[in-house]
Amino acid sequence: MQEVSLIVLLLINLRIAAPADLILSDLDKPIPVYEVEGVVGEAVEMPCDISVRDARDALHMVLWFRESDGETLYNYDVRGGQYLKPKSWSASPDFYRRVKFRPEAVPAHLILDKLTVRDEGLYKCRVDFSNSPTRNSKVNLTIIVPPEQPVIYNKQTVRRTSKVESYREGSDVNLVCEVSGGRPKPNVTWYLDNKMIDYTVESVNTDLNGQITTINELLLPNVGRREQNSTLLCQASNTNLTPPTSKSIMLDINLKPIFVNITNKNKTISADKRYSIECVASGSRPEAVITWWKGSKQIKKLAKNFSKPGDTTVSILTLEPTMEDDGKNLTCRAENPIITNSALEDKWQLHVHYMPVVTLKMGSTLNPNDIKEGDDVYFECNVRANPKAHRLVWYHDGEEIHHNVSDGTILSDRSLVLQGVSRRSAGQYTCMAANSEGKGKSDPVQLQVMYAPVCLSELDELVGAVREETVQLRCEVDANPASVLFTWTFNNSGDLVQLPPHKYTTGTNAGTVSRLNYTPVSDMDYGTLSCWGRNSVGTQALPCLFQVVAAGRPLPLVNCSVSNLTVSYLRVECEESFDGGLPQSFLMEVLKLPSLELQFNVSSPRPQFDWHGADLFSSYRILLFSYNSKGRSEPVILEAVALKGVAKFTGSRGLHISSVLAGFATVCLALVVVACALLVAAYRKRKMEHGSQVKLEPVNTSCPGVLLIPNNSCQEHKSADDNPDIIPNQYEKRPLKSFMKIYKTPPQKRKKKDQECVEQTKAVDENYSNFSHSVIVTSKSNQFTNYVFNSNSSSKLNRLGSPVSPGDISNVGSFRSSSSQKLGPEVVTATHRLQESCI
Repeated sequence: MQEVSLIVLLLINLRIAAPADLILSDLDKPIPVYEVEGVVGEAVEMPCDISVRDARDALHMVLWFRESDGETLYNYDVRGGQYLKPKSWSASPDFYRRVKFRPEAVPAHLILDKLTVRDEGLYKCRVDFSNSPTRNSKVNLTIIVPPEQPVIYNKQTVRRTSKVESYREGSDVNLVCEVSGGRPKPNVTWYLDNKMIDYTVESVNTDLNGQITTINELLLPNVGRREQNSTLLCQASNTNLTPPTSKSIMLDINLKPIFVNITNKNKTISADKRYSIECVASGSRPEAVITWWKGSKQIKKLAKNFSKPGDTTVSILTLEPTMEDDGKNLTCRAENPIITNSALEDKWQLHVHYMPVVTLKMGSTLNPNDIKEGDDVYFECNVRANPKAHRLVWYHDGEEIHHNVSDGTILSDRSLVLQGVSRRSAGQYTCMAANSEGKGKSDPVQLQVMYAPVCLSELDELVGAVREETVQLRCEVDANPASVLFTWTFNNSGDLVQLPPHKYTTGTNAGTVSRLNYTPVSDMDYGTLSCWGRNSVGTQALPCLFQVVAAGRPLPLVNCSVSNLTVSYLRVECEESFDGGLPQSFLMEVLKLPSLELQFNVSSPRPQFDWHGADLFSSYRILLFSYNSKGRSEPVILEAVALKGVAKFTGSRGLHISSVLAGFATVCLALVVVACALLVAAYRKRKMEHGSQVKLEPVNTSCPGVLLIPNNSCQEHKSADDNPDIIPNQYEKRPLKSFMKIYKTPPQKRKKKDQECVEQTKAVDENYSNFSHSVIVTSKSNQFTNYVFNSNSSSKLNRLGSPVSPGDISNVGSFRSSSSQKLGPEVVTATHRLQESCI
C-alpha cells in the first residue's frame, strides 16, 4: 500500500513538473505492442524503451507486469542515482530466477530464459522518469513448440525405414513422413538431394491428448539408375528461431545389367578340346549373377565368376565341346536375381569340328547267318563328320581293300560290294574315314561265310609205322558250320574200303576233328587213308590223305650251315628230313684235320649244335647225322671249317710287332685257308666224277624195298627181309605237308650217274623186266642216293598206288634207269614225317 501511494505521489509530481502540452500528447498516444516469439526451452528478449528524451530528466524505475493478472513480475529500481547498484525484485520467485534485465541494450530488454508454454501472454513494461511522464509498452510473447523428429515409413509395409532403403529398378517409392507435435502446426517438406520435391501436407490428425500429428506422403515413381545413392529428406519446421527437424534415407536401387558379352567367339572349335570362354557383364547392382547354358540345359560347376571395379562381373567357362554340341547355342546369361525379368543374354552358335564317327553294317536285305560261298554281300558305311570326310578306306582283317572289279570287289561312295564270296572273304570288315580333325574307324563287322569242309592242311601227311604199331591219325578240317560228320576210307591196291564208324572218333574241337588209331598188321595194311568231312553246306571235295608207310632209318639232314664263327666258338644249323617214321635225334661229330681225330661230339633233339673251345689255328671236318631206333642216316660232311680271329702271339715283354707285319701275317693265313679249301673241293669233285662201281643190295631196315647207295658208288646191298614191301610212290598232285625246299640232282650229273648205273646193271635188268621204272632221289649234300622202285603188273599206276608181292623182287641185283624218267619224285622234308614212299 505504501508502494502504491509512493507511485501515485510520483505521478503527481511528474505531472506537475511536465509541461501541459507534453503530458497531453503522451497520454493521447496508443501504447505500442511488440510481437515477440520464443521457443520452449530457449530464452527470449522482450523489449522496453527506457531512453530519456530530456537531458534534465532521469530514469527512476522499470516495472514489468503480466496483463492477465496485473501482478508485478519484475521491478528494476535506480532511484537516487544508483545506476551501478540497481534494485530488482519479483513477485514470482520462479520468474525471478529466469529473468534478467539489460538496461544498457538499445532498446533495453528483459531476458526470460527457459521458456515454457505458460510463459506465453501479453506483458506490459512501465517506465518511470524523474521529470517525464510514465511510458508504457506491451510485449505479446508467443511461445513456439518445435515438432518432434519426423518418422518415415513405407506406406505398403507400414515399416519404419532404415538409413538405406533398397528398391528395384522401375519400381515406385511411396513413403510417408509423419511429424508429431509442433505449435504452431509444422510444415512437412520432402527434399531429394537438397531439392524440394513435395511440400504439401496431406493430413493433420489430433489425438485424444490434443497431440497434433502432421503427415506428408511422397510418391516417387519409376526410380532407376538416376536415383541411385540419392538422399530423400523429410523436414518439419514451424519457426525460424530453431533449425527444422528432419529425417533422411538413402536410396539403394537394385539395377538390371545393361551389358553382357562373350568376348572370345571363335568361328569354329574342335571337339574334345578344352577352351576357356569369357563373358563380361556390367551395370548390375548388386553384381550380376552369370550363368551358362548350352541349348536349354544349364552348365554347372564348370565356370568361375569374379568381380571387377565398376559393377563389372567376369565369368570364365571351361568348355570341352562334343560332336553333339555342333549347331547348339552357348548362352551367357547375366541377371540380377532381385529384379524379375532382369536377365540379359549373349548367344554364340557353336560350330564344332570333329573327326568322323563311322558306323558299319551289313546290307539290310542280307541275313548274316545265312551267307554261303558264291553269294553276293555288300556293306554300308555311315559317316558323320564335320567338316565332311575327304577319304574313305575299307579294311578286311586289317588289310586295306582296293577296288578290283575282276576280283569281284567293288567300292562305291559309301558301300562295299563283294561278289561271289569265298571262305577267304570271311573275317572282320571295317571302314575308316578321315577329315581335317583326324581319322575315325568303325567297329568291326564279322562276315561269316558258310562252306563245306576242307582239309586244314593242304599237304598230305606221311606216317611211318612198324607192324603191330598203333599210330594215331588226326584229321582236322575247316568248315562253317563247324558241325561235321566224318568218313574214313583205306586204299592199298586200288580197292577203296570204307572204315567202320566205331574205329574213329570225333573230337571236341567244335566238331571239326576226327581221330583214328590205326595199326598195320601185315604188308597189305600199308597204303592211303582218306578222311572225308560233311556239314550242312556239303561234302568235302578233296579228302585229307595219310600215307602209311613202313618205318626205317631217318634221311640225312639238309641245308646245313656254319654260323657265328668267332675265335673259339661256332654254331651249326640244319633242317631235318624224314624221321623214318620214328622219333629222331641229331648228332654232330667234329674231326680235326688232317689227322681225323675226334675232337668233340654232341647229340641234340634239334638240328642245331654249339661248340666252344675250338682251336684257332686248326681246321675241322664236321659230320652231321640224324638217327632213330633203326639206325643212323648218311652223314652230312662240312669240310675244312676254320675259326675266325687274330692269332695269339707269345714272347718277351719287350717284343713289339708292327701293324704292317701283323697285316702281312693275316693275309698269308687267309691265302693258306683258301688254298686248302680249293684243294679239298677239287678232290671231292674228282672223287664224285670217278666213283667206283658197287653192287646194289637191300638195306636191312624195316622198310624192305628201300636201297640206300652211298654217293658215287654202286655197292650191292643184300636184303635182310625175304618179303619186301613194294608201295607205289604216286601221290596227290597237291603239295606235301609243310613248306619245305625241294632238292634235285643237276640234270648233267644225274644223266651221267644214270648211265654208269645202267652199264653196271645191264645184265641183271634183262631178267627182271617187270620193274616198270626207277626213281632217283639225290640229297643236296650229295652224300647218298635213294632209289625207289615201283612194281606193278599193270602199265598205268593209279593215284593211290598198289602193293606188289615180295616175290617179284626176291632176286634183285641191279637196276637200270628209265630213259623216260628224267626227274624223280620230289622229296620234301618235314618234322617226324617222310614225304616219299619208303620203297
